[in-house]
Amino acid sequence: MQAITVKYIPPTNLQGSRFKARCERGSVTVPFDYGLPTNQRHKAAADALVRKFMKEDLASIGEPECENSWGAPKVSGGTPDGNDVFVFLDYETMEVVRAAREVVKTWASGDLPKAVQTLADALRDFDAVQSVAE
Repeated sequence: MQAITVKYIPPTNLQGSRFKARCERGSVTVPFDYGLPTNQRHKAAADALVRKFMKEDLASIGEPECENSWGAPKVSGGTPDGNDVFVFLDYETMEVVRAAREVVKTWASGDLPKAVQTLADALRDFDAVQSVAE
């Protein structure tokens, strides 16, 4: 899977502000959406690129959205130059996040023994997946 970089492009005499989302496979430029909160504008550009790729995949190979890896959840972070980078979570990482949320929820309910058991189960499952992958 490829990382997506999103860059803000300031306005010129001919065009308004916009964002360019790109990765190795291609890119898309989207207009600055003043209706979105500031923290959602970079994500909207990355999502536009993902939609473009999913549409291309559906047209070329008939891969439905539910099976397309471009639809996987993604996380983002900023770079020193002000760009954002979006990376996709693989199945194992999503399972670890799900398990961590369950442990926190159980712990918050006051059931510490169950929280410890939930964590132990999640680590065992994760270790099993990792050993198969190696």
